[in-house]
Amino acid sequence: KLSFILSVYSSTGLMVVLSLQKIPSNSYSRMLSRCSHSSMHVMRPYYASSYASSLHLHQRAEFCIVTTKERQAKFQQRQREAQLQEMLHRPSKAGEPPLRAVYPGDLSDDEDEYIPEVDWDHTRFESHYKRIWDEAPEPELRREKVYNFLLRNFFFLSCAVAFGCLSFGAFTWYKMRRQLKYVRSTQRNIRFMRKIYDKHLAEIAALLPFDSHTMDVAGLKAMLLPLCDEDTTRISLDALMEKCEVWQRLCELGLPLNQLVDYDKDNYMDVQDVTYFLAMMHYFLGQTRRKGTPSVRRQVRDDVYKMLQSYTDGKVTLTHMGSYASACFSLAIISPPNLGHEKIGGQNLDEFKVNYCRYMLRDQTMQMDDEISVRKFNFLYKICDFSIGLTPETRGQLAK
Repeated sequence: KLSFILSVYSSTGLMVVLSLQKIPSNSYSRMLSRCSHSSMHVMRPYYASSYASSLHLHQRAEFCIVTTKERQAKFQQRQREAQLQEMLHRPSKAGEPPLRAVYPGDLSDDEDEYIPEVDWDHTRFESHYKRIWDEAPEPELRREKVYNFLLRNFFFLSCAVAFGCLSFGAFTWYKMRRQLKYVRSTQRNIRFMRKIYDKHLAEIAALLPFDSHTMDVAGLKAMLLPLCDEDTTRISLDALMEKCEVWQRLCELGLPLNQLVDYDKDNYMDVQDVTYFLAMMHYFLGQTRRKGTPSVRRQVRDDVYKMLQSYTDGKVTLTHMGSYASACFSLAIISPPNLGHEKIGGQNLDEFKVNYCRYMLRDQTMQMDDEISVRKFNFLYKICDFSIGLTPETRGQLAK
């Protein structure tokens, strides 16, 4: 803005002093008011230069920059003083907390009000109004609800199936490891028993009423049958240890018979199982180990079948097959089962050995008195591992 100053000096002439200067708008009104009051100083010429210099000095002293932050601090200070005076002079009611104004400096960053003049990077703006400016979630459509429900159920079902598969795999691995541990332990016992047999073969052959050439088990049956104490077909381990002198002598020689014959820790065995156990133990350990050629395996099969026939006058039934399987379990010829607890869906040995033979003979409808031919018996015989009496090089060959 331009200011035009007219000054009159001496009577000899009229001098016009033109002063061009940019004056701020906030000082323009003050300048006009001051000029109206100082017009009396234009009487003498020397007042002109002094007035102009005083005007410029006045402007330089009054016109200064006051920042927004300073003006805001002064305003807040006046507000605090006014509030304090009001609180001092105004009586408060009983039990009512006094009112207090909250200023930006007194609050935290999250609660502070937004002041755009001092928020150059907009950090306080974003932190304060983030919750206000967040878009409200749109309601899900029916299709989206159904899709999310199916996706959630599929995820949980997949996790459950994966966890079940892992649990089943870990449980199966644990059971197989225990099974393998028992089989290897029994095989070590068998190797130890062979050394005892080689040392006391003549004495053991004289004690056992069994002929390995005819495979007749009538003598063993006659020796064990009177010792049955639970019923007419079951014998306890205590009765064998107390009443059977042959059993006592074999245990004194170091044969671990109690550990082998009662592998399920039931303390009671079928007398037919014990008969086949003693007969097969003496048949394999009473002679040197033979090479497991197909012809030898066929000979072993025929001898075992004759042993089964000799128990009941030449007829082999499912009952005989179950007792034969139980004897093979004890001698680790067939891997013994882990029967589990009977109250949790497990089976006892008498139930398992019959069901096992039905499965291996491929006839689930077979009854206890059904006759078993040599051809059917071969289904069970060919899975047997006769490491107790055959050499390990060819013991895995199947019988033909």
